[in-house]
Amino acid sequence: MSDQVLSNKEYNQFRESEFGKTLISQSEADAASFLFDLQSGEKNSVVAEKLTPKEIYTAVSLASSLSFEINGVNYYLEPYYSEMSEQVALEVLQDTQTSLENSLLSSHFKVG
Repeated sequence: MSDQVLSNKEYNQFRESEFGKTLISQSEADAASFLFDLQSGEKNSVVAEKLTPKEIYTAVSLASSLSFEINGVNYYLEPYYSEMSEQVALEVLQDTQTSLENSLLSSHFKVG
């Protein structure tokens, strides 16, 4: 077996490990925090007080919308850049999460 195939197999195993899943979860929370300015912004402070960044990421992803409902409560998020359309915001959220995930996993993955 080539080193590339072994490396890919090991990487996928690492990705599916508990630590790998933790890093992926962190990338999702960080992507939501970044796009919606959850740490310091005022735009989404009401939502940020009620939901964790990971819960926000999951809700937006599942709803494919910046508007979603959880337990009968309606929420709406505004992207950090107010002129960003909802579709672009959803794409940026996914792209940011993917980039963060790849970076986190790559920085912690050790071959062999």
